[in-house]
Amino acid sequence: MSGKKACIVADLRTGEHLAKIPDIVAVFSAAGWKTDVTLKEYGGETLKLAQKAARDGYDLVMGYGGDGTLNAVINGVMNAGGKCLVADLPGGTYNIWAGTIGVPHDPAKAALAIVNSEARKVDLGHVEVEGLGFAKGMGSDQQPTNGMKTDKKPEKSPQTRQYFLLHVGIGVDAAMMAHISKPLKYHLGPLAFDLSTIKEMPEQRPFPVQVQVMDKADNVETHWQGEVWEVIVSKVPIFGGAVNLDPDARADDGLLSVCLITANGPVKTIEQALSILAQKKLDAETTRYFRGAHFSIQVPASIGMQVDGSVAKLEELLHKSEQKVMQHASDAKQIMVNYRFDAKPRALQMVIPRTYSGSLFSKGNLHQPGDERGSTLQQKVTQ
Repeated sequence: MSGKKACIVADLRTGEHLAKIPDIVAVFSAAGWKTDVTLKEYGGETLKLAQKAARDGYDLVMGYGGDGTLNAVINGVMNAGGKCLVADLPGGTYNIWAGTIGVPHDPAKAALAIVNSEARKVDLGHVEVEGLGFAKGMGSDQQPTNGMKTDKKPEKSPQTRQYFLLHVGIGVDAAMMAHISKPLKYHLGPLAFDLSTIKEMPEQRPFPVQVQVMDKADNVETHWQGEVWEVIVSKVPIFGGAVNLDPDARADDGLLSVCLITANGPVKTIEQALSILAQKKLDAETTRYFRGAHFSIQVPASIGMQVDGSVAKLEELLHKSEQKVMQHASDAKQIMVNYRFDAKPRALQMVIPRTYSGSLFSKGNLHQPGDERGSTLQQKVTQ
């Protein structure tokens, strides 16, 4: 019992989380855990706090906030070697992961669910910038733009969110998240995202994209290019908390799903919007799907990106030489970014409530070597 150490990395938001922490700690204490709490005070600190906790030998590191907080914790733990367990204490506007695996939103009940959980190895997605290129007109009948060659960046960066558990969005959703008001988000919850979308949509335009699906040797298996409103790279079936993106996606299948919402004129765009709002699914006629473990995706540098619900800054993924190119560019639309996406199979141990019986995990992967399924969280850390 004395060897069980947990660390809660809490996003204070407007301060309401602070009042609930004693109840959470009490649950863990009753289960025999020594639990410490660290508080995020400024942007980017969550990742650093989680990284320090993992390096300090905590058995379990928990993010208390939204999906963005969980993502920062995951990146911090991965930067420290990815050895400890990670859990999600829901306390944000959106908690897609917690909702998917059945963690209650009430803090004390969530803590109880976590101490009665089991450890499961899950895949992560990884994103990095391979290089920049200059646009040469990327219509559907033209040749791909050649990217400028750059040295490959190290996968583990202490500053950036390169790993994702849920999805990466490039396009409309990233623009919406970049302009949403935090006070409004805290006050209105998910409704604030809807209002931001209504505000931003008139300003959005389709953009050119190239998608390449590659094998293990980086040979191109599939190539597609055209204009889209949105690119979604996902590890889980559900996008945005409600839209059924890919029913076949699993958290441990070693694959990524790429969804393109294509530009097909104003009528089809309206039909797609209605399908998302009314049926919580994407219109098949205006959507392209790809599955694979490795992708190269090229988009204009002017198009924003979000990672697990948090805005990602392009400059943080670039080399200094690439940053200079961006700084001297007269129009970011003329610079193309080559993103590399890779699935990282069974990269991290997450805690999953023992009551979970959904389809997030592959049935054939229940008892692979190294998987702790069947052991409670308490048994795991005392073995």
